[in-house]
Amino acid sequence: MKLTKDPIPQLIAKISIPAGIGMFFQTMYNLVDTYWAGTLSVAALGGLSFTFPLFLLVISLGIGIGQGTNALISHALGEDNLKKAKKYQVQAIMMAIIVSIFVSIIGIAFTKPLLEVMGASGEEFLKAQEYIRVIFLGAITMILAGVTNAGLLAQGDSKSNRNALIGGFFANLILDPLFLYGYGPIPAMGIDGIALATVIIQACVFFYLFIKLKHTPLMEKTTLKSYKPHFSTWREIAYQGLPASLNMMLVSLGVFVINGYISRYNDLAVSAYGVAIRIEQMVLLPAMSLNVAALSLTGQNFGARQFERVKEIYATCLRYGLIIMTIGAAIVLTVGKSLMGIFTQDAEVISVGLQYLRIDAFVFPAYMLLFLSIAVLQGLKKPLYGMYIGIYRQVAGPLIIFWLLAEWFDLELLGIWLGIFITTWSAALITVIAVRKNIHQMES
Repeated sequence: MKLTKDPIPQLIAKISIPAGIGMFFQTMYNLVDTYWAGTLSVAALGGLSFTFPLFLLVISLGIGIGQGTNALISHALGEDNLKKAKKYQVQAIMMAIIVSIFVSIIGIAFTKPLLEVMGASGEEFLKAQEYIRVIFLGAITMILAGVTNAGLLAQGDSKSNRNALIGGFFANLILDPLFLYGYGPIPAMGIDGIALATVIIQACVFFYLFIKLKHTPLMEKTTLKSYKPHFSTWREIAYQGLPASLNMMLVSLGVFVINGYISRYNDLAVSAYGVAIRIEQMVLLPAMSLNVAALSLTGQNFGARQFERVKEIYATCLRYGLIIMTIGAAIVLTVGKSLMGIFTQDAEVISVGLQYLRIDAFVFPAYMLLFLSIAVLQGLKKPLYGMYIGIYRQVAGPLIIFWLLAEWFDLELLGIWLGIFITTWSAALITVIAVRKNIHQMES
């Protein structure tokens, strides 16, 4: 597969389809966790919803460092500089190990106050605390998996991660109920068991991806000496990856803000929103897989100074994404209630979640425009745009618009759903303008 020469529609399909399948199984994995938490109690389901921003905090570091590494490796490969690409890969792995240690220590230390600030209380607080502490202990497995996968994606290999995620999904089908309720010598662990299953599976995913990476040119003839920290390289990775990580963390903060507002109006609304965004993630998957292709293809072609191909990559991905999101919106508007019913039988939870989904369906194209544009900017080595947009979309915009609509106009939950619509669409349009501006500057 030659990312700078093969036909672009063909390359997008070869990278995005396996990535999309992998993302589907990753989302189904999360839905399995949601399902089994719901069988334990409504409090467990609510506790899992409260942990979502903190869980996202962990994986954001793996994804962010991974995206930064992907961009740098792709650009180096486009320049035909394998030595530089190998350096980025091994240093990213070393950097991920150090970062994950700090995440575990700080996360465990601040779990309680973070959950309290988010509004968790009673049984929901206890369940959330049990779950997220195990996740923080195993943070290294998730962060390393993201960084290792970055090297594979930079070479156009999205199949390895797909295979790992499919295997993880089927393992989770077994381990979740086994650890949750116990069997034979294995004790019932409750919601701790769901978290433990995730840590074990992510460790297996990392080792599998690392073995696959070892058989690529990026890891040929690497020695222990190669892993000696090279701080100037770490700075390069941080410059590319930190904005992406911060953007993902801002998503956590955004969910934190949303949950804080939601919990003022309805005790079960946090659970409803938690289920609804799982459904949202599942619908967004095909479009999200385009981001994987866009980043790797943009990075290599930009490095090779194939600027016309960069424009074609963006235009083609946009066209595919809009078609996919239109279909996804139609599905949610048609069978949204049935989808909510898969995870809970509580009529109020279903009603609140359905209200959100009926508005959210019209936001799907905006999510696609936003995420795809940020991926292209990352490939163009312009990572700061995503962070700035994230600050607006996740924090500044919601704090103002939610207050106006939910409190000033007294729309309560409906005001929050409409606020998400307004902030996401405005952020998407701003990001599209930024891409067009940078492509114009690239050509001049």
